[in-house]
Amino acid sequence: MTENEAFMNKFFTRFKASEHGGEYLMRFISAWLCSLVLILLFRPVREVFNKEYAGEAPYLLLILFFAVFYGLLTVLRFIPKLRDMKTDCAALLISTAQFTVAYAVVMFREKGTNIDFFLGVVLFIALAVWYTVGKHRIRLPKFTKKCWIAVLALSAVFMLVFTALAMSLRYYKLCTPCFDFGIFTQMFENMKDGLGPVTTVERNYELSHFAVHFSPAYYLMLPFYMLFPHPVTLQILQGIFVTSGIIPVFLIARKYGFSLIHSSLFSAIYALYPAFTGGCSYDIHENCMLPAFLLWLIWATEREKTIPMLVFALLTLTVKEDAAVYVAVIGLYLLLSDRSKRTRTLGAVIFVIACIYFFAVCAYLNNSGLGIMEWRYKDYMYRGGALITSLVVTAFTNPGYILSNLFTGEKLTFTVQTLGVLGGIPLVSRKIARYILLIPFVLVNLMPTYSYQHSIYFQYVFGSCVLVIWLFIMNMSELSYNRARCFTVFSLIACAVMFVSTMTGYLSNFHDKDYEAHGAVISYLEQLPDNENESITANTFFIAPLYKQKELYTINDRDVPTDESAPLADIVLLDRTNAKFETNYNYFTSLGMKEVTIEDKRVASLVCRLEL
Repeated sequence: MTENEAFMNKFFTRFKASEHGGEYLMRFISAWLCSLVLILLFRPVREVFNKEYAGEAPYLLLILFFAVFYGLLTVLRFIPKLRDMKTDCAALLISTAQFTVAYAVVMFREKGTNIDFFLGVVLFIALAVWYTVGKHRIRLPKFTKKCWIAVLALSAVFMLVFTALAMSLRYYKLCTPCFDFGIFTQMFENMKDGLGPVTTVERNYELSHFAVHFSPAYYLMLPFYMLFPHPVTLQILQGIFVTSGIIPVFLIARKYGFSLIHSSLFSAIYALYPAFTGGCSYDIHENCMLPAFLLWLIWATEREKTIPMLVFALLTLTVKEDAAVYVAVIGLYLLLSDRSKRTRTLGAVIFVIACIYFFAVCAYLNNSGLGIMEWRYKDYMYRGGALITSLVVTAFTNPGYILSNLFTGEKLTFTVQTLGVLGGIPLVSRKIARYILLIPFVLVNLMPTYSYQHSIYFQYVFGSCVLVIWLFIMNMSELSYNRARCFTVFSLIACAVMFVSTMTGYLSNFHDKDYEAHGAVISYLEQLPDNENESITANTFFIAPLYKQKELYTINDRDVPTDESAPLADIVLLDRTNAKFETNYNYFTSLGMKEVTIEDKRVASLVCRLEL
């Protein structure tokens, strides 16, 4: 045998030992994906998702990056300590994750959505996870106690900083409208001064917010606001409440037998879950307390701790009138599940309490408040039927009609964003009672005609998606260890892909050349004296900084302003960038108002002040 023949025999033996070139193919794909991501740094974002990109791509640079990455991955295979750690499999998984996340960012910034991109790569992600984690069973380094604590801590810090900081920046960039942030800033200031949850901007007359939504849980936030009385405090409190859910998620996962590191990965999924990060994007709402209260209620349920269970059930009820739906559903599930007699009894108790509370609060809002917002379910209300009656009767007599309305257009997108990123696991269980926990997802998010309720960018997702996360953990516990690992890694990557759409959306709002001008406007508005004898009317984005004003009204932009849509006040502050500026300016000047000169030119460039 010649020397060349010996070399070729050795090569083909090595090739066969590597599963007929499987490791070389993984190495090729990994190097290629890493090169594509690196190329993004050398190309304008707007040109990537464009047919002309192929003709203008930097081929030589791409080949160079590919050769470098392939060479590095090859060298790693010759390091004895790394040879048995399946470096090619790990590289394939890591490169797949960074490719999908990076391109999701580009997709969102270019087209405004990444749903179509996610659907395009979901099979690729699933195959990569199955092949590397499932088939080849990538061996992770042994995690010490410090490692899983670090995962928990990083998840919490990341989520808190992102939600709290991003929402605070929204305020300083004049991105917080009157509905609903301006309402709450004035309400908290009045609560601090002992006037109760009163606002003048919610309906342009003095009104208790509890006549619109019954939310005594707001008083739990009041002590913190009294220490730091500023709108940003409210944004930070929302971030704290939502982020705190990381701890009970970890404890619930541990209750179901998952390891420390696996449980911490569930917390990381929670931190990246698009419904929770996106739900914070529309500023503070009472719903932000639901994740913490509901998750601690679930933890108390799993541990059969009676007192904490009742306490967190009652706390949840105080968040909002419809919070009773989540408590009632949890109680009904416990009652019909295969749990202990004690747990089923407690389930029956909280179910009854929640139902009584719900009907009592609804009666109060209908009789003494502005009524419940039943118009959101108008598609299911037959002539002469009340809301609850209509929903029940329609569900039993015409379920096909309801199903035909659940997955239309944006609702299907919403389902992908909330259930698809979890691999559909919340939908798969051999225990039929668990499907009861999906009732709020259908009732609160999919059935209403109100589009905001089936969007991840508003507060209506917090309660139902907590139950989705609970189902995810419970159903995952029934899978084999290897399948559970696969779905955990898949969900982590998928949530990261979806998260970046929220992230880039936030960042795009803050890229503005007028940062100094916006800061000057905020200072100007905050420092306006609160004269009880003076009233102020202002455009929507000026309302939040005017939180100290007792008599404050908002301009609801109409083609023809009226005293109801644009109340006459002692001072009127108009946003020069508002599309209806000229219309509103002419309206108020026709009523005898005069423009007052603002000395700060930065403020004057954005604000027009009129006085009687």
